[in-house]
Amino acid sequence: MEERFPCDRHDEQIKTLFKKVEFMDGMREAIHSLDKNMAIQTELMKNMVDHNQKQDERMDKQDQKQDEQHEVIININANLTELTEGQRTLNKRVGKLEERVDKNDDLHKVDIRKPEKKKWEDIVYKIAVPGGVAFLLILEIIKHFI
Repeated sequence: MEERFPCDRHDEQIKTLFKKVEFMDGMREAIHSLDKNMAIQTELMKNMVDHNQKQDERMDKQDQKQDEQHEVIININANLTELTEGQRTLNKRVGKLEERVDKNDDLHKVDIRKPEKKKWEDIVYKIAVPGGVAFLLILEIIKHFI
């Protein structure tokens, strides 16, 4: 029989233990690495959540501003429509006023053609016709004496 020393018997056990310790060290490093990665991922997720919340707030503010701008544009459009209608009404009123002013200007104009014509007509009726009749009478009278 082979006799083994107590060291030899335990030699394999010690080798196995060292292998287990090496394996455990590798596992510890892997677990440590996984733990670091989890911490980093957790921080990244926190940062992403914060970023998303800030982006949501910005988008909400942007939506509010767009809604306010839309309301302003609606008000501007209503005011422009009202101004356009008022302008049309004013244009009609100004057109009527221009017509009245033109009529009033015509009333203040003196047309001298009619009085001149009447003056010449009066001369013809007052002087030429009686003179012509008188001239014809004189001719008739002269014819009778000759």
